[in-house]
Amino acid sequence: PCSGPYNLSGILYDSMFYSQVYSNPFFIAFGSVSYQYVYQDLYDEIVEMFQSPWDSMILRMLDRRNPESNLRDSLPVPGYLMFQPPYLAEVLSDSLHPLNAAIRDNDLYDWLPQAPVRLYYCTEDEQIPYINALFTAGHMAGLGADIDAVNAGPFDHFACTPFALINAKFWFDEYRTSCFIGTEVLADASGVQVFPNPFHDQFTVLLSGTAPGRLLLTDLLGRPVYDGAVRQEQQVALPADLPPGTYVIRLEVGGQVTQVKVVKE
Repeated sequence: PCSGPYNLSGILYDSMFYSQVYSNPFFIAFGSVSYQYVYQDLYDEIVEMFQSPWDSMILRMLDRRNPESNLRDSLPVPGYLMFQPPYLAEVLSDSLHPLNAAIRDNDLYDWLPQAPVRLYYCTEDEQIPYINALFTAGHMAGLGADIDAVNAGPFDHFACTPFALINAKFWFDEYRTSCFIGTEVLADASGVQVFPNPFHDQFTVLLSGTAPGRLLLTDLLGRPVYDGAVRQEQQVALPADLPPGTYVIRLEVGGQVTQVKVVKE
């Protein structure tokens, strides 16, 4: 998940409602209106929450049918200037205010991940304070998680993105189990063999036993392109208009399922 606003009611709350330099008022507008869609108790009319001209501007900006995204640059910094002063005063003075309750309900740090987690952050992120990652990693580690917060460099929010993703890719590669795809036989531990691979118009499936099986060939989005029965050694002819690309064979024999990737040239 890289670096995100996990502690909404604490760390990000302070940035949005107290900081003079918080640089993305869109998060405030988007989050507040989204919570109204879900909880329906933040206001009756948006003008109760936001001042003019930002009340109508926000609705046009978030119009699902025809969003005027260019209006984002017209929002004020700091973002809390958009609020009606009486509304903001109630939010800051009443911890039970519906907006505060909605923000707390969307905190994302107090749970125990079952998989390893890495939070890649950048120290100059002006939109999501990097201490979110440090706080969340520490809290989840206390719950027993395999988690770490990793510094991806001294970059701002947008410049951080490629460094965070590259770090995540390298870490994912540590868990990767590669499969061989070449011009020879493709086999797996269950004794299923598929050849040639890559193929042109057809390939041969060789089963280790005599029991028949069912072969389903899908593209990488899971859409079926072939579905049929196969026997011990059988050629599978595919539609002539099947485009080149990578496909997945799902072969079920005697209740055992095997999946292998093949490439059509």
